[in-house]
Amino acid sequence: MKNIGGVLKAIRIKRGWGQRDVAMFINISIPAYSKIETGVTDMNLSRLEQFADLFEMSLVEIVNFGKADYHGKNDEELDNLNAKLKKLDAEVIDLQRKMIILLDEISQHGKK
Repeated sequence: MKNIGGVLKAIRIKRGWGQRDVAMFINISIPAYSKIETGVTDMNLSRLEQFADLFEMSLVEIVNFGKADYHGKNDEELDNLNAKLKKLDAEVIDLQRKMIILLDEISQHGKK
């Protein structure tokens, strides 16, 4: 799909919802919502987050909705990146602990 509006339309239709249902949740008029679906109106991030809440999807899932290769390869890649992030977080925590110890030693040395 060429625009995010088309993606939102596809998700809405897949769920069996009408434009009115979505417009009411987002608190906009039906014509305003229709303009989003057709790409007439550009959307900001906060509006897209409202759609993510409504559809109970992440922003990444919405953007990649309907792309055939999204669900296998990217999930594995995300798992690998999350594992790396967890490892780096542990390293940061360890370095912070070491900094606190060094600062305590410096503070104790200064008192002598």
